[in-house]
Amino acid sequence: MNTPWFLYYVYKRVQGAPPSVIIPKGEQLSSVPPEVVGFSSKILVWPWDREPDILYLNSITLTSINEALLSSAVLLQPYPQPEDDLVDFPLPFLSDSNTSSDSSSSGPELESGSGLQTGSDPPPSPFLGGVCDEDRKKIGRRVRDLVEQFPILRMTCGFLRFGKFKDEWFLFSVRFGFPLFSLKLCLEVCEASSRAHLLCSETVIEFSRSARALSLDLLLFIEETSCVDSETFFAALESSRVVLPPHFESFSQDDFCESQ
Repeated sequence: MNTPWFLYYVYKRVQGAPPSVIIPKGEQLSSVPPEVVGFSSKILVWPWDREPDILYLNSITLTSINEALLSSAVLLQPYPQPEDDLVDFPLPFLSDSNTSSDSSSSGPELESGSGLQTGSDPPPSPFLGGVCDEDRKKIGRRVRDLVEQFPILRMTCGFLRFGKFKDEWFLFSVRFGFPLFSLKLCLEVCEASSRAHLLCSETVIEFSRSARALSLDLLLFIEETSCVDSETFFAALESSRVVLPPHFESFSQDDFCESQ
């Protein structure tokens, strides 16, 4: 699920995104798109056919982007800096409906406790402490909005990564699985998984249903967005070819800002 397609799909479902630009394969840029400039000295460059790179904005950044565009579509986003403007929220999301009756366990919480971690992309960085109460509430609202759209976040392990630009928090990544790059985050994911009873038969059955529904909805989104007929689309899937978005698209910072 950790692909630019999935992140694109999530942004469309929640009707919001950090400053982002999707550029189709074959385009050659004369400058870095202004939509992603002015937020940070770093930029995330994520081709559809490989893992993302985090680059400093300098004279060779444009060359790197154009080289990636020769073989793939590319997602561009400013990357938060300093590192304490990144936080990881452990999954599964815990609520009264999926936790045990043992109230002595702390676990991840939305607006109190130790459920929000700061950190950076691998290589791992040490735990940098919590965030302020106001930021904790903002991220909590983002998490709740995501859980409403994607109930599977209540029944799978992983983490949500948020970044901060100009006092607003944006979703940057949805990662499923155990985060081995951070022991502290991994332990919180393990604790949340235990409290949510992820291995009980009822949860496993419900997870299978939710995962199948999510996968089918994602495939439908990719098929509709890629503007290819069904026969071509499924032939590409069967041959493991990467289906690419055909059009330029940008997301404004205002899309994910608090309504006043």
